[in-house]
Amino acid sequence: MIKEELNKQLFNKIKPNAKIAIFGASTIGGCILKDICNLRKDVEVICFIDSRKRGTFWDLPIYGLKEFFDKNFTYDQIIVASLSAQYTGNNCINDTVNNSLNNVLDIYGIDYIPITKFILDLYNGEHSILNEENYNKAISVFSYEEDKNLFDTLFRTWKKILPEDTFRECYKNANTDFYPANTRVKKHYLEKINKEKIETIFDIGFNLGFNAIAYRKLLPNYKCIYAFETIYEYCRDTATEEFFMDNTIKMVNYAVGEN
Repeated sequence: MIKEELNKQLFNKIKPNAKIAIFGASTIGGCILKDICNLRKDVEVICFIDSRKRGTFWDLPIYGLKEFFDKNFTYDQIIVASLSAQYTGNNCINDTVNNSLNNVLDIYGIDYIPITKFILDLYNGEHSILNEENYNKAISVFSYEEDKNLFDTLFRTWKKILPEDTFRECYKNANTDFYPANTRVKKHYLEKINKEKIETIFDIGFNLGFNAIAYRKLLPNYKCIYAFETIYEYCRDTATEEFFMDNTIKMVNYAVGEN
């Protein structure tokens, strides 16, 4: 999934046998160069362009934008790999720096590939746990197709493959399998378990305890909740604790994870 999306948003947009420049002599620009060398051996990267840096980067020269234009290089495309962008609610980057850059490239009639949130997060190391291997492990846990579809959509949203308002759009569609937030958990999960038989609950990531309040309502015969939360003393909420004056909550000040 991730490789296919990267090809869709970046590498498939590079022309065959193209000569390109990368705007942004940064970690992201270096990662893009490395992947171009591995995945698009027909493409030649001639230089980096950067607003502040000069010299060389990955053994390629770095030019300012005006200097790059003045040299009249023969090239086909520019890939934007700027770190200065800020996110908007869709899958594009939108801020003063990048809008100005894109406007300049448009005015000069330059064919360029803009950076997206997916590309920026992927190469900037954000959400690195959201990789293909972990996706396959997690989705294999679910037995029901609707659960797999829900996780797949959540994963794509987290990974910035889908816009952040995907679920909001789903709610508007009467034919969708997704439900508004206040009913989605019930529809997808609680209707599939025997609520009357659950007596012990392990709440991994207790936080303020709002899930535990829901357990009191939805699981009539529960007797004890083991609440795992390492920073509970910092995030505890008196209003939540008032629900558990019967001492059914057992706080465990540890996180659960790999050694």
